[in-house]
Amino acid sequence: PLLNMGQGPDMEGRSGVCRARCGVNPGMIACLSGAVTVPCGDKVKLRGMRWVDMKNASGDRMQVALIGAGVIAASHVAALSGVRDRVTLSTIQTRRPERAVDLASRYDGPAPRLTASLDEITENPDIRAVIVTTPPNVRIDLIKALAGAGKHILLEKPVARTLEDARRVVEICEAAGVTLGMVFQHRMRDPSQEARRLIDAGRLGALGMVEIAAPL
Repeated sequence: PLLNMGQGPDMEGRSGVCRARCGVNPGMIACLSGAVTVPCGDKVKLRGMRWVDMKNASGDRMQVALIGAGVIAASHVAALSGVRDRVTLSTIQTRRPERAVDLASRYDGPAPRLTASLDEITENPDIRAVIVTTPPNVRIDLIKALAGAGKHILLEKPVARTLEDARRVVEICEAAGVTLGMVFQHRMRDPSQEARRLIDAGRLGALGMVEIAAPL
């Protein structure tokens, strides 16, 4: 399952873009405030959709965990604060929890637990989804553990450093039957949408693509 995420008024399965408008800071939460996953047949062919319910069987709000406390994590905390009536940030896991105290204090809701232990997430049945913001070169084992525990995963871009590893990430989640979300929030911004309209209208002429490989 591979999900391209953004914000907007509708859903377009053919492009694989989730456009569920969540009314919070762009950055991550489209999937958690009305998630859709588009299983990926190959790099360009997308098929099917299914919803991820934000509530558990008892009707309680979904609990999510955040892994990683780097710069981008603050955007996720802000976004989660914006939907705290529907989603609860219950845990932040990082190698040095003492350095995440300020990050946790920015959450506008009950204080999340700080931990260095991944087991506190994988062994907690109340946590249904996990936001992963770690560097892409340290994700495979992490995703295996999360998917193996049945946790839905929202992954910061890039998926991985290589196409081979990116495919492994998708295969791991498909095999475990969990939803894998990718953050592509800029696609739904007004300038991006205007650029698309100009391209579709042929206003920019013939377009090419340049690929740059850089170490991460």
